Amino acid sequence: MNVWALQHHVTFGSPEYSDSDEDFGRRQGQSGKISILAPMAPPPSKKMFCKRWLDEQAPPQDVEDEDEGGFRAPSKPTMWKKPCTNNNGVGQHAARVQPAAAKGGATGTLILTEEGHCLAHKTGNACLECPRRVELLCGTSGILRTGIDADDLLHQLKFENHNKEAPLADLLRVHDWEYLHELISRCDEARRHKGKTWLDPPGHPRDTLVSPESYSVANKGAGAVCAAVDRVLQGLCRNAFVPLRPPGHHAGPAGLVYSDDGSPTESQGFCLINHVAIGAAYARYNYRHMIQRIAIVDFDVHNGNGTAAIVRNLRPHRHTRMISAETSVTYPSYKPWLDETDGDNVFFASIHLSAHDFYPRLAVPGQGRFGEPEFGMDSDGAADDPAHPNIVNIPMGKTSTTAESSELFRSLVEKKLLDRLRSFRPDLIMISAGFDGHHEDCEGNRGWCHLLEEDYEWITDRLCEVASDHCKGRIVSVLEGGYHVPQRRGKKGSEMDSQCVLTSALATSCAAHVRSL
Repeated sequence: MNVWALQHHVTFGSPEYSDSDEDFGRRQGQSGKISILAPMAPPPSKKMFCKRWLDEQAPPQDVEDEDEGGFRAPSKPTMWKKPCTNNNGVGQHAARVQPAAAKGGATGTLILTEEGHCLAHKTGNACLECPRRVELLCGTSGILRTGIDADDLLHQLKFENHNKEAPLADLLRVHDWEYLHELISRCDEARRHKGKTWLDPPGHPRDTLVSPESYSVANKGAGAVCAAVDRVLQGLCRNAFVPLRPPGHHAGPAGLVYSDDGSPTESQGFCLINHVAIGAAYARYNYRHMIQRIAIVDFDVHNGNGTAAIVRNLRPHRHTRMISAETSVTYPSYKPWLDETDGDNVFFASIHLSAHDFYPRLAVPGQGRFGEPEFGMDSDGAADDPAHPNIVNIPMGKTSTTAESSELFRSLVEKKLLDRLRSFRPDLIMISAGFDGHHEDCEGNRGWCHLLEEDYEWITDRLCEVASDHCKGRIVSVLEGGYHVPQRRGKKGSEMDSQCVLTSALATSCAAHVRSL
């Protein structure tokens, strides 16, 4: 039996859970380990979901408050749309696009989405990674289709439905066949039981559910990302955004990520297939004549540990896995995308909240895991992995206010990301766009991160500037986290309520990101 099978060869319990199961959250935390669904200091749930709505009902104010740090919060956070003008009164986005267009670059942003909004991946309404996340963005009433008002830049977006799965060869550049086979088997098991089953191995917190069509939905997401790469690199659009689910950046070569000492992470954090890595590998292999250097930037509040593990696997090394409490196995590991130069030509950076009690729990006191030392080492480069100089971990500490979060986030991006990204001179930038660091996404960040829409717009602007300077504006962005969905429940086939869309931090943050693209 192979190593992956040894780790996972235990029969799960009954896989049948109804979508209305209210004790889902209790079941997932039985092991007591840290998972993406770890217990949190709960906010008053009813107020959490209606606060933005109440803010919107307040009379408009002519003057906005500004805190001591100089960070200005929008007066209507539910309808965030920053005026796009520079000091000369010229639209910022137009000013940035015009030089590239003059050089022959494409214009416009393309949205590629699965026609059914990924609803066939059934996790149940009790799960944070709920079925309505993509519908909130791209459904009939989704914010990317309707915008905020008639003048919204979102009305200029191009939309394309994509329902084809990625070929197996594209997945195997990134994932092990043993893992993909097990994922398919779990979906078949769910089909036999007409329900759902856990993908997480026994003994781990269980937060990653699969249903009969989960593999197909995730694979179609990978196909959509590869199609977005095609559209951008063929000059049919300047950049593209792919809103999909489930997310993928916690899925490593074998699904569950293992550290250098062989110990596994606690769970897969909702992730089945690493879409952004598959898209990057697809570009590197199929567009070798025009794409040499690919950068992946992840600003989800959780570390992109799966993507980092995949990028580490671009260099030959020996890998250790614990297959029991007393037994480990070490073996050679290497999965190139094109050739032996992959390790030098792929750049990965993750800016994320890091703490010993926050998923995926990289900052373990007294030791380093996955290339990230114990959080608190604040010297430049302290979070780098010497064996993999193109992998940049940028950990953020816990914060308590929006101003504190924004200042820390922007300063770290300026000091530790942008210069290294420019020095790398990418030919294509891929973004793992997670919005669970938002102030109102208390379930996603446990109340320890307080970013706002303007912060997501700011980092997108910075990445677009690098793209304009080095790769003709070519960016492919892929949705990762973001779990503030006030209206999780709804009758089958019912439309998402427009008020729910405007009060969702996921929707408004994603809209800010796409406007900047």
